[in-house]
Amino acid sequence: MQCIPDFNYQYRILYNLFATTITTFVLYNFSDSISILPNSTITRELILVFGQIVFQSLFLIKFDKKTILNYIGNLMTVSLMGSLLLLPILILNLIFNVSDSLTLGWFGITVLLMFVEHSRRIKLLELPFYLSITWVIYRIIALVIILNLN
Repeated sequence: MQCIPDFNYQYRILYNLFATTITTFVLYNFSDSISILPNSTITRELILVFGQIVFQSLFLIKFDKKTILNYIGNLMTVSLMGSLLLLPILILNLIFNVSDSLTLGWFGITVLLMFVEHSRRIKLLELPFYLSITWVIYRIIALVIILNLN
């Protein structure tokens, strides 16, 4: 017996907007904790999150829109999970000044866990593994662009 709800486009889109909003605000606050990054703006973080969706969708053109929306939901779940994993270091940073090395280490572990979860979900969705590779490529491109904004 399975308890899987019917696929609902409106709920999927609302969930994706919710996850995008939470992820944007957490990244906005977290990026200020990393001293090597230029000052963040909500607009920049929203572009990064939304850009990931657009970038990844480009590699799903041959799939139907239900598959694409299902993948985007999983992509945003991974992003939301990563945002929640960053919250403890944000809270600690409010209490006392957390070192850059601890912040970067925490961020690195979070990205690794996100990659593992993204890869797991890709396999469950029976989508090509290259989506995990393009996920990493987008992050690297975004980081290079952000670092060159100085």
